[in-house]
Amino acid sequence: MKRFIKQILLFVLIGLVPSFIFLGLYCLYDPFRVIREYNSYSNLNVIPNRDFISTETFLKNYKKENYDSFIFGSSRTLAFRPSSWYNYLPDSSKPYAFDAFSETLFGVHGKIKLLDSLNVKINNCVIFICQDNTFAYEGDSKGHIFIKHPLISKTSNFDFQFTFLKSYFNPKFLLSYYFNKSTHLYFDFMGEYLESREILYDPITNETLMKSAEDLLARNPDMYYSRVNKYFYARKASSNDSLPVINRIQEDYLKDIRKILKKNDTSIKIVISPLYNQKKLHPQDLTIIRKIFGENVYDFSGINQITKSRYNYYESSHFRPFIGDSIMKAIYN
Repeated sequence: MKRFIKQILLFVLIGLVPSFIFLGLYCLYDPFRVIREYNSYSNLNVIPNRDFISTETFLKNYKKENYDSFIFGSSRTLAFRPSSWYNYLPDSSKPYAFDAFSETLFGVHGKIKLLDSLNVKINNCVIFICQDNTFAYEGDSKGHIFIKHPLISKTSNFDFQFTFLKSYFNPKFLLSYYFNKSTHLYFDFMGEYLESREILYDPITNETLMKSAEDLLARNPDMYYSRVNKYFYARKASSNDSLPVINRIQEDYLKDIRKILKKNDTSIKIVISPLYNQKKLHPQDLTIIRKIFGENVYDFSGINQITKSRYNYYESSHFRPFIGDSIMKAIYN
């Protein structure tokens, strides 16, 4: 019996050794960039959590930079650049892109609440609303790429970190990450976790630059669109309205956001994003938003000059910066 128990313990210890090795490597490499503080989050080979990056970059800089103008929304806000927004703001303004992947109203509300708790003045604010993401959850988002920073979601740091640790120990992630790290080769199966594009983030304004995409578009736009053609699916020829999505909880979020911004005497712009799917925000939702924010709501959803052309998009999700510039001109003219 003693010999059997020793064999079982030895088997368990042998099985645990690789886990401890991979755990040590996790702490060493910090692949998701959520353990330690970093000066730059550009050119990451692992797809990051933008909510965490945006929040940490803000917390690191806000006392020194005195941000007073904020862009809220999903990764689609990459087209609405702080460097261009300067042209429509008072000279003393300090803009910041406070975005997150697949940002929700819960996330926007949490960020504005955080600013309010820190007594950060909000002089100018643009909120991008996407009918496919903004109202998807009433609470925290799911998954390591989308989960909110603990200061935004008011959840525990342990739960936040454990979410990343679980994703790390997914065999598909371990294979993708360490194969890529050792060979520098990238294959399509790695796309769930790894980033093959060159993406830069400004360490002060948090502005996003799709560098590899923009470089190729400047050199050879035909080649670029031939490579991404598979992402542009066929759309209906007629208007394609979405279903109503704003419920009572989210309406309360909108009202609380308006209350905080009113206290700051904020110049507010609410932009309904021009999505490639050409779905029009449901009239019921638009009525609710306009009832709360008045004439400061600008609806670019549905079929229009922006959404008609695929050349206004990087792929079927993100519209390009020159479209963001045209939206700025429209809402500030």
